Amino acid sequence: MHLIIKILLLISLYANSYATEIFIDKKGMNLAHINLSEKYCKSTKNERQLCKSKKLTYLDYADADLPSFLRDIQQHITATIKTYKGENLKKSTLADVKDFGADINGDWYNETDIDLFSKTPTTYTLSDTSSGYTGGAHGYHAVGFTNYDIQTQNKLTLDDLFISDYNQTLHTVALSHYRLSQGLKSNQSLIDDGWFENSFRLAENFAITSRGLYFFYNSYEIKSYAAGFTKFMLPYSKLNTIIDPKGALSFVLNKTHTVHASFSVEDKISISIDTQINTDDTITITAQMTNLSYLNKGWLSLSFPQLENNHQIVHLQNLGFKQAKSYPKGSKIYHNKRKKAVRSSYILIEGDDNNWKYNDTHTIAVTITPPTSSKELIVDIRSALKSENNSLYLPSEYDGLEGQQGYTNYRVFIGL
Repeated sequence: MHLIIKILLLISLYANSYATEIFIDKKGMNLAHINLSEKYCKSTKNERQLCKSKKLTYLDYADADLPSFLRDIQQHITATIKTYKGENLKKSTLADVKDFGADINGDWYNETDIDLFSKTPTTYTLSDTSSGYTGGAHGYHAVGFTNYDIQTQNKLTLDDLFISDYNQTLHTVALSHYRLSQGLKSNQSLIDDGWFENSFRLAENFAITSRGLYFFYNSYEIKSYAAGFTKFMLPYSKLNTIIDPKGALSFVLNKTHTVHASFSVEDKISISIDTQINTDDTITITAQMTNLSYLNKGWLSLSFPQLENNHQIVHLQNLGFKQAKSYPKGSKIYHNKRKKAVRSSYILIEGDDNNWKYNDTHTIAVTITPPTSSKELIVDIRSALKSENNSLYLPSEYDGLEGQQGYTNYRVFIGL
């Protein structure tokens, strides 16, 4: 029974961590990690046993040549290391067997990973990911973020980022943006999105990233365990009026706002999107997809929910795809769930290749005229790889927002 529970837990964790957004390029940063692990087993009655194991992975500050902004990282993770070393697996295992006898058995474990999650010109963020099983109906998995000021090495809270009396504005902006990012109507109940109640609250857990504040709700915070994590990116373009010009987010106000977003399934597939606002107020969007698998058929799709006509596309360039086409509103496009062609509701741009080689990157660059009535441009992006027997989607069905083709998409917001 415990083995079944553990398998179900692993499936759940796989679904939640299947695809990730990359907030920092760690190549060339000389990051190294220390791994500590321990296990103890004690036999119980009826040829059963209780096994407990623990594992801690953290950035190596003793031997690695870490980047200068991580100079004080030791003080940030010492407490976690002390807690790990202070836990006596043998003692706790023997005590549990003594108290519960043959009724207690199985494989119990706890794993913690402290890593560099993101970095901006003035801040960096550490992630603390923990997972495990200690009996009961299912295991646990949680992610925590801690943000630091590079100059002072102090922890950062929302109070350190915004001007005074920011709370109401932040709450209002965040709620409106959350609805938009999840495809909810302005007056639609949050219960329809799986919330326990129709009362929005901002997650206390957040990460400072290069393109916005990344709010993260763990299981049970606002939704059921089965719903997994809930997360959304609040772009800086919506926060300009409350950012403290002397605070840690001052870098946002001191440069022309651009957007870079990157998503990947490790060793399988990656996509990225970059934007540039031109002097004639058009926007150039460059989307790239890299095939890191041996699946040879691939698609990259960009959808624009605010755009309907192809005359809003100033220029479309294809680099690598066999073809890249734009489909205006009313075009026939394939719908995954209906398994047939449907009429598109807005512009879709799609590139495809049926002879994609391993490690090749294909690019779509499109320049568009954005809607004049909006303060932001919405872009939905997704990708797929297939062969005769296998298929891979980014995002997976467990993540993202369902688009007009019945597939899930990542939704990216570009401030105008």
